[in-house]
Amino acid sequence: MMPSTILVFILLTTTQVYCQSAVNDTDTFCDVTDPSLLCDPDNILPEDSSEKLCATINEINNGSVCVCDNCTTLVENGYTMAVAMVAELDREDGGFSVAENLRQEWLNTKTICDDSILVVYSNCNEQLFVVMGEPLERLISNSTIDQLYEECKSMNSVLECLENTVTKLDEAVTKAIEDEKDNLIWGFLGLLAIVTILSFHYYVKDY
Repeated sequence: MMPSTILVFILLTTTQVYCQSAVNDTDTFCDVTDPSLLCDPDNILPEDSSEKLCATINEINNGSVCVCDNCTTLVENGYTMAVAMVAELDREDGGFSVAENLRQEWLNTKTICDDSILVVYSNCNEQLFVVMGEPLERLISNSTIDQLYEECKSMNSVLECLENTVTKLDEAVTKAIEDEKDNLIWGFLGLLAIVTILSFHYYVKDY
């Protein structure tokens, strides 16, 4: 039997080469002039499904929010979402390591602060892998990802599974960012209220 470390290396190298090729081929998956963020080297998805999923990924990336610590008006781009289709990866045999290495090799040049999510679908065993950079790990809980894994099991098609996954991941990120902003605002208002009360107290005391 082939050692697992060698198998992981071969899978990573092969998948990376295919995905880089797909990304550089602007006509492979999407009818757009920009490189695709859907990688399907084995043509697992039918063409119409690929186009539909690619359109969903593009919509998410075009409207994605910034999750970096240094978000300013100068940072125009939000985080990056991508999907890779592979023939087979196994969770028990280094699958998550392969997915994470692929995310770093493929998407790091497209991100500002390691702010990318890669969804990998393994066709033979119907396994789903979700890997992401640290800025997104703090926004998306493990329970959210586990729920998406379970939801995929009841989906009628691979396309439905992947569209549901990327859409709900984006919704989770957006909600988490909005909650952080709300907490910051309420925290500031609370501090302002305390300062006002103390100032009034000492004003009254002086008189």
